[in-house]
Amino acid sequence: MKVGDSQIKTTHNQPTTDSTSNRKPKNELIKAKRRLSLIQHAQSETRNISKTCRHFGISRKTFYKWYKRYLKDPSLNTLTDRPRRPHQPARMIAGETKEQIVQLKKRTNWGVKRISNELLKLHGLRVSPWGVYKTLIRERLISPRRQADHKSHRS
Repeated sequence: MKVGDSQIKTTHNQPTTDSTSNRKPKNELIKAKRRLSLIQHAQSETRNISKTCRHFGISRKTFYKWYKRYLKDPSLNTLTDRPRRPHQPARMIAGETKEQIVQLKKRTNWGVKRISNELLKLHGLRVSPWGVYKTLIRERLISPRRQADHKSHRS
């Protein structure tokens, strides 16, 4: 597949970041410049993605990931590494549900199984007892249970 004839906007004469903005580490900018040169190489010199990827030692999938990002916003910032961590932890209970768990615990002093069942009955919210337990620990309404010391079966 050939790369399109879109013009590449480079900002060699302009500083990549100013002193007041959020600065990228030096190695991040070096990686971004290398990725930009990879895209430029594919567009101007080889005009062949497979050859370019072989030359730079990357997969075509990786090239297209960077190329797609670059086409959306042609700047060095789009070619820097992005964090892989999600914005919100997947297992974290939402704020409104968390507040209902806290209110039930403060009002009734029920255990985690009962709170879990009552949330389902009263509000139609499915929260596992473990989710209720972890929420109550995070909110410091209960202390974590200590595991009992188990004796080994060896004599």
